[in-house]
Amino acid sequence: ARVTRPGTGQAAAAGASGSGQRTRRAIGYLSALSVCVFTSLALASYSPTDPAFSRRSSVEEIANWCGRWGALLADLLYQGLGYASWAVVMLGLWLGLRFARRGDASWLKLVFGVLSTWWASTLLALFAWPDLGGDFRDGGILGHISARWMLEYVGSAGSYVVVCVLLMVSVTVFFGINWERLAGRGVDVATGQTPRVWSGF
Repeated sequence: ARVTRPGTGQAAAAGASGSGQRTRRAIGYLSALSVCVFTSLALASYSPTDPAFSRRSSVEEIANWCGRWGALLADLLYQGLGYASWAVVMLGLWLGLRFARRGDASWLKLVFGVLSTWWASTLLALFAWPDLGGDFRDGGILGHISARWMLEYVGSAGSYVVVCVLLMVSVTVFFGINWERLAGRGVDVATGQTPRVWSGF
């Protein structure tokens, strides 16, 4: 009779479970990467002559590299967020990498990632203010509305200060930046170069 060692079955089950989790994370990462690539190509090949939500077009040949769906997606993002639409791509790619590495969802980071995109669109709108719009506003509709509201209540200088602070806070939480550690490394590098500078005199 074959003797099974204690714990062998549990170890095999745990190994199978871990393998399944890795497979699901890999599939999720590849799916997120595919969406990011598709969105990037759609944004990069945006054409104001393509049919979209914000306008009608009678052109037969769609210029967008991703076809009609790509034209609709690019128009939706550019009209809503302006050039901050590219932050959506980076947000999706970062989340995909995070899930692939650890597989744990952090809703707090997701929320602050969305807020980072919002504040980025608002900052772009402030830079371009007053943006009368061409094919789309630099900060999109969201950034334009937010910038107009802030300029009305906190003024030009106050708007820049508030938006920059909020953007830095959101980026810090989303990427998990430790500014104290970075500052310490900067000081270490600076102090390490000091003897070399003095030795040249």
